[in-house]
Amino acid sequence: MGPRSHCGGCALARDSGSPGADNLPPGSRALSTIHKLIIIEDDASMRRSLTRWAKVSGYEVFAFASASAFLACDIHIHTKDACLILDLGLPDIGGAELTRRLIAAGKDLPTVFITGFTEAEIALALAGIDAPHVLRKPFDTASLAAEIVALA
Repeated sequence: MGPRSHCGGCALARDSGSPGADNLPPGSRALSTIHKLIIIEDDASMRRSLTRWAKVSGYEVFAFASASAFLACDIHIHTKDACLILDLGLPDIGGAELTRRLIAAGKDLPTVFITGFTEAEIALALAGIDAPHVLRKPFDTASLAAEIVALA
């Protein structure tokens, strides 16, 4: 396992030593210019599952339980090599609101929204956000990998 770092008590878990990175599944990091995934998901089991998949796929992973924890952490983000995997239904700051804040701050990161929302709720939440990439829960990792590659 690679180095772990923690950021002032936030839920950041970083691991860049990815076993299995030589055996990447189709549609994964091997086909993408994206090297970092920032996962913001309040459901702990979903967050762990996505983190495991991302590590095995060869990504450097930063995982947060809330938008507030992400905003409080000072990680260096380059918009060309990072992608957000962002839950729309976060309890503190919703995924759409976080996206709007990042865009206003000049950090327009490629984003795959994940959600259990209905189509109407998705449309309402993402109104005004250009061409959002959305996966409805439950989804498979092949679909997620395809969305990440499409954003690269």
